[in-house]
Amino acid sequence: MKKNFIFMAIIAIASLSAFTSCKDDDAKAVIPHLESISVSPATSEPGGECTATVKFDRKGENIQGHYQYTITPGGETGSFNLTPVGSYNFKFNAPSESGTYTIKIVCTKVDTYVGSLYYMGSMSDIGSASATFTVTGEE
Repeated sequence: MKKNFIFMAIIAIASLSAFTSCKDDDAKAVIPHLESISVSPATSEPGGECTATVKFDRKGENIQGHYQYTITPGGETGSFNLTPVGSYNFKFNAPSESGTYTIKIVCTKVDTYVGSLYYMGSMSDIGSASATFTVTGEE
């Protein structure tokens, strides 16, 4: 009797696992695509707090991107991880010297959340985006 109970429990667990895994089998990893980045305010004082808004024209599904931004000239960098949505804001400090700067964002790596799939395409498929902003005055 006890063996039958254990056998039935194993069958029930296996059936439940098979049933729930079908849903995961149908899931797809969809890579996002960067549309644009903008900086607010467009003109800042040296060291002032700025907000960058990243927009996606294709949201990702079952995926997390690792993004890096670079401010040039100067080469200041920063990074964040994101499961893409319509848009995302992050803050950074303006450079300490007056001038016109460019902020560029790229995806450096992606992680998928379905099965054992790995994205093998080029990061350029996700795109990149850049914007200029101005720093005026002295710190």
